[in-house]
Amino acid sequence: VLERDSSYFFHSYEILKNFGNLSSPTIYFVIENFLKEKKFTPNELGIFSAMGPGFSGELSYFKTS
Repeated sequence: VLERDSSYFFHSYEILKNFGNLSSPTIYFVIENFLKEKKFTPNELGIFSAMGPGFSGELSYFKTS
């Protein structure tokens, strides 16, 4: 659907490998790693998405500066 190779999901894979499935809070760890790495350019668009327990989810659209 997204037509992206697995490198686009590096941060998610790293968090899952190092900490396991944390459910909803995983997204905060992914965002932290994404911001620390600083491998993005200004005005890049993206989406952070997470699924929580039951039928809950978080979705955040962002633009880098």
